[in-house]
Amino acid sequence: MVIPYPKGKKKYIKIKVTPEVLGYFRKTINIFCNTEGGMIQLSVKGVVKEDC
Repeated sequence: MVIPYPKGKKKYIKIKVTPEVLGYFRKTINIFCNTEGGMIQLSVKGVVKEDC
């Protein structure tokens, strides 16, 4: 999904991760933008536990 946004403005994004199995997970999200490198890479990690 590409959403243009003006330079110098703040933008908040919401990321929803839905792991498929119990245990440790790590997901990588690439944000393409007008920064020097052209991309920011976010890493989300956590542990999925069974409901108590």
